[in-house]
Amino acid sequence: KPPPESLGPPIDIYLLPVDDFPFEFADHMARRLSTELNLKVQASLPMGVADLKELPNSSQLACEDIIVRANEIAMRLPNKNQRFVVIALTTRDINERSQSLRFLFARNDLATQTSVISIARMFASTPSTEGTQAQVGLRIYKMTKRTIGEQYFGLSRSSNIADIMYAPIMSLEDIDAMGIDYKGLRR
Repeated sequence: KPPPESLGPPIDIYLLPVDDFPFEFADHMARRLSTELNLKVQASLPMGVADLKELPNSSQLACEDIIVRANEIAMRLPNKNQRFVVIALTTRDINERSQSLRFLFARNDLATQTSVISIARMFASTPSTEGTQAQVGLRIYKMTKRTIGEQYFGLSRSSNIADIMYAPIMSLEDIDAMGIDYKGLRR
């Protein structure tokens, strides 16, 4: 029996497209983040949502449900670093099960190192920025890099808008205004 093929260096971050999130975009972003952050970032094939139910009186999915499912799938993905992070990327609108907010751009579960980022509301234009394809790409890139900062590098959130770790993010204007680099110290 031939020896198994080498899988290469272990994966630090898995980007997990959800449903109709374009795999090609996730793959492109994974390669860019790998180079920029000196990490092994890999896009996975998409996960389905057929068994996830919409929140009552809403077309939104519960971020908690996506995180649980993404974590289950991540446990079966090959060649993971011991402290790997999985980031589910979705085009679907998300919210907490409690629906205490109108929507969420993202949610992190530090205990399982699993996150979900929604681009459903990232296509809009703002008074100062047009929602072009390039701008939407930058928004999802910033949110993904910010998630890696919190989940993988252990960076704290910042009140400095020039820091990619800026919080709270309450609007597209906040995402557009926040910086693209990590400014803070690791916790």
